[in-house]
Amino acid sequence: MQIRAHLFGKFQLEAISSSGVSAVVPLEPGKVRDLLCFLLLYPERAHHREALSSQFWGEGSTERSLKYLRQALWQQQTILAELSDSDCPVLLVDGDWVQLNPNAKVWIDTTVFETACLQIQNRSGSELSLEEANLVRQAVHLYRGDVLEGCHQDWCLMVRERLQNLYLGTLDKLMDYCEVHYEVETGLSFGAQILALDRARECTYQRLMRLYYQAGDRSSAVRQFSRCSEALQTELGIAPSKKTRRILEMIQTDQADPDSAVPEQPRVPTQLLGDLERLQQLIWEIRGQVETVLKISPGQ
Repeated sequence: MQIRAHLFGKFQLEAISSSGVSAVVPLEPGKVRDLLCFLLLYPERAHHREALSSQFWGEGSTERSLKYLRQALWQQQTILAELSDSDCPVLLVDGDWVQLNPNAKVWIDTTVFETACLQIQNRSGSELSLEEANLVRQAVHLYRGDVLEGCHQDWCLMVRERLQNLYLGTLDKLMDYCEVHYEVETGLSFGAQILALDRARECTYQRLMRLYYQAGDRSSAVRQFSRCSEALQTELGIAPSKKTRRILEMIQTDQADPDSAVPEQPRVPTQLLGDLERLQQLIWEIRGQVETVLKISPGQ
C-alpha cells in the first residue's frame, strides 16, 4: 500500500493498493489535518513536541496544548496504521519528537515538484537538455494550485510563496527552452500559466512577444505589448521597461533577433526563501521551549 499526498490545490490523501486501485482517505478539516499537512511539507525534519503544540494549540497552557497534540497524533496514527505496514509506520513518534518516517511508502507532490525544479536551479532555460526539460515539465504538471488552498496559517503562507516562486521561475526557464527549440505553442501555453498567477509579470510578456514573433505573428506580438502596458498600469501603476519597449521596436522594424542585446532576467531567490522558512521554523521551536520554561519556573 502506498500513500499519495496531494498538497497543491485542495488537500487530498489517497491510498494506492498493489493492484493500482486508489481510495481517498477520509480526513476532516481541522487541526488534526493541518498538523499532518505540516509534517508532510517537512518530510525530512524532526519536530519537537513542545514546538508543535505551541504552534497549533498555543492559546492554552503548555499542559493542555501537549494534551491536544497527543490526541491529534493518536487520531493520525489510527488512520494511517490501516494504510501502512505494522513494522514501518508513517509517523515516528517518541517522547519528545515527531517526524514522517523516511522509510514509509509516502509520495508527496510538493516534494517531487521541489526536488525536480531544484535540480535545474543554477541552469538557464536555454542550457537545459531534453531530459531535464521533460523532468521539469512533469514537475510543473503537479502544481494544481497554490499549496493547501484555503489555509491561511503563517506556517503555510511562507511555503506557499516559496513554491509558487519556484513554479513561476521554472515556467520561465521552460519558456526559454521552448524559444530556443522552436516549440512555440508549448511556450505560449507556459506563458498563459504564468500570467494566470501573476498578471503583471513583465518578463513573461517579453517572452510571449518573442515567441509570437518567432512564429511569424507580429500582430499578436505587438498586442502582447499592449496587454503588458495595461497590466503594469493597473496592477503596479508603472509603464513597461526600456527592455520591453526595445523588444517592441525590434519587432515593429522586423529585425531578425529581437532579444540579441537583452540581458536575461535575474533568477528568483528560492534558496533565500527556503533559508527564511527554516529560520522561521527554528524560531517557532525556540518559542515553544521558552514558553514551557516560563510556565514551569517558580514564582511565575
